[in-house]
Amino acid sequence: MADFEHRDEREFVFGVDTSSGDNRYFSVEAQASLDQLRAAWHRSIYYTVSRLQSKTFACNVKDRPSGLVFDIKHGIGLYDIHKKKYAWRYKFSMLKSSCDDGKMHIRLAFDNRSTPPELKIVDLDCTELYPLIYTLHSFMLARVISVDQNFVDKNKF
Repeated sequence: MADFEHRDEREFVFGVDTSSGDNRYFSVEAQASLDQLRAAWHRSIYYTVSRLQSKTFACNVKDRPSGLVFDIKHGIGLYDIHKKKYAWRYKFSMLKSSCDDGKMHIRLAFDNRSTPPELKIVDLDCTELYPLIYTLHSFMLARVISVDQNFVDKNKF
């Protein structure tokens, strides 16, 4: 769910982008309705990720088959299929930036907590780029929400 530029005279509008690349434009009657919808959207993402716990995407790193793993407890990791172990793992908070080409290439930049500060750049190719990006955003949102004890207490299963 994203805020969109107004396409018409309606005041309280939002858009929904899908993992297939489609987007939809909606409006509601009042700001309170928009706030309620946004809270429900965040709640549904939090519940979904909490139940899912982890999701792996097949990808290639330097032409090596790997699995990019999003795990709500452990963060982001790269599983090396040939070696059958993790090549690296980072907490979600260590992801400093990401960019993609809109097709199948994504670049992730992590703070590797070294002195002097240095970014670890990881380039990946993935045929499921949009689902990967939406999953990354969902896991990061759920992780942020999970540290808000007020939200968690008010929204028990």
